[in-house]
Amino acid sequence: MKIIFIDTETTGLSADNNDVVQIAGYVTENRNVLDSFNLKCQPLNWGSIHPKAVEVTHPHQTYDQVIAEFKTYDHPTVSLETLKGIFDKHKEVDEKFIFAGQNTPFDWRFLVAFWSKNNRTGGSLSDYFNTSITYDLMDLTKPLKNMGILNVPNVKLGTIIEALDIKVN
Repeated sequence: MKIIFIDTETTGLSADNNDVVQIAGYVTENRNVLDSFNLKCQPLNWGSIHPKAVEVTHPHQTYDQVIAEFKTYDHPTVSLETLKGIFDKHKEVDEKFIFAGQNTPFDWRFLVAFWSKNNRTGGSLSDYFNTSITYDLMDLTKPLKNMGILNVPNVKLGTIIEALDIKVN
């Protein structure tokens, strides 16, 4: 069973109105990393870039600097084709990946919208993923926090990494 950990960065909180500007992740099998990706793409709707989203994803840059950076990114259709290529490279016939990450409902909504907005060659995201199973770190850490086993102020990924003293490259 292959698990694909995915994180998206977006221009806001609405998958319908805002766009993905980055999709990063790992393809894993039996705890081994098979592949990694970090795709950056321009938003389709330049008018829907929320200043708060820019502040969260690029805290050390001005809004204008981030917009200039976005303009250097690939067109989203190019990023989607690259992502499909990665999926196709690792998918066996009749295999479905497990979607995993931190706050997976958010990332899944945006990935589905990204796929829908930019897919020009056919195929569905559900061709690749088992849509009835996801692994979400938040689902694992919330009960630990609520029971007092994990003493953290929130279950954001950065907070969890820090609390568990995980070193990130």
